[in-house]
Amino acid sequence: MNNLPELNYINETKVFERKKDVEHSEFQLEMFNERFEENENFEVETVSDFTELDYILYNLTNELGIWPMYIGNEYHLILENGEIKLKTKDEFLSMDKFETSIGTVITENHGEWGGNLYIITEYGAEQAGSGNFNQVFEYNNKIYAISSLSHLSLRKSSLHEIRKYEDRFEDTTIFKNFDLTMPAAFIENNILYFYSTAEDSNGLYKYNLDNNNLEFIFKLSYPYWMVNSIIKKENYVYLYGNYLIIKYNLETDDLQRFTQLKEEDLDELYMCDVKLSEIWDKYKIKKISKI
Repeated sequence: MNNLPELNYINETKVFERKKDVEHSEFQLEMFNERFEENENFEVETVSDFTELDYILYNLTNELGIWPMYIGNEYHLILENGEIKLKTKDEFLSMDKFETSIGTVITENHGEWGGNLYIITEYGAEQAGSGNFNQVFEYNNKIYAISSLSHLSLRKSSLHEIRKYEDRFEDTTIFKNFDLTMPAAFIENNILYFYSTAEDSNGLYKYNLDNNNLEFIFKLSYPYWMVNSIIKKENYVYLYGNYLIIKYNLETDDLQRFTQLKEEDLDELYMCDVKLSEIWDKYKIKKISKI
């Protein structure tokens, strides 16, 4: 890609007073705990058992004749004991939590209606940020958060630093972009990997947190494939979305495709107004590959 998206470094800070409303913070924490508990027993699948494909599944829908919908995004890649797995997550939860050195951070993302970031303290869940947050990570003794929104024609993302003080939290926006999305990311050392689903900046990128260098890696031919999870292991980047895992080799540019779909799922899904079971045998490789 010749023209990289421009990252607008604005360095704007929002301040959130601490212990301002302890009763509300306690209520927020109770509500968060109840919602997270409902998701504790969701299924975890082993990715190495998935089926390899010779085709990219996208624009899947449940019924014939309706506008294609992006489904299957309630699954997220996780790395557990060195093995890549796929964890089921309620797609309507709109929340996630991350363990950091300043406490548990909870992100709350309501799409076009905005979102917030909270930190669990002895007073409950105190607000520490404002945005469509979906990822929190720690690097070089700093807490970072990613905000990303894709709604109708609106595509935007931003990188934030969250600071905790005795009397306040500070949410500093490092950069903001209105033609770049960051729905999922993975941090390794000082490199942040993310896949943008914005039409003009579609593709996998890496961002150097030390020198602010942005580098384009590759893109798929389907700009609307909804990536919602990324993991890097050794020289491979794994991307998940729409019942599909892309395994990309950073050294050779080789690409493999896998799905967790099983035979019983095929009659319920359509792609381009054709039942998936009718085209499955054409594109399915007749073997199970170790991912």
